[in-house]
Amino acid sequence: MKSIKFLKISKLFLFVIFLSCSKENHSLKGVSYITNKKIILSATSAEMYNFADNSYALEKDIYFDKNGCIIKFGRSLGEGLLYFYKHPKESQLRLDNDKILFRIKIDRIRNIIIENKDTIKDFVIKENKIITPKDKNGRIFIYTFK
Repeated sequence: MKSIKFLKISKLFLFVIFLSCSKENHSLKGVSYITNKKIILSATSAEMYNFADNSYALEKDIYFDKNGCIIKFGRSLGEGLLYFYKHPKESQLRLDNDKILFRIKIDRIRNIIIENKDTIKDFVIKENKIITPKDKNGRIFIYTFK
């Protein structure tokens, strides 16, 4: 009788440990702010990004300041990425107004990422990166954070 009770307690204990470990894998509690967002596709292009032992086409490469504002935005073209800057230097391209007004925020209480009016709820955290599953268009979002 004692061994059955011990077995039930052991299973419950292991289940609680499993839940706490898996929850940490999806928690934004340790994230201060997003520094970079990469949007990758399972296609080929001139600019490739290695992720999870595979190469993916890099569609967009976006850098943020600690306030969640875009400071550098890279868009894929046939020859590679074309970058636009918030504060361009000589011979650099300026960001569009919609990119300048864009904001990305972390809501640690609701455990979501907010991009302007969009919310990202489905993600995992691996190796200092927040990774979303493929969307309906085959895109994966990879966020780097501090």
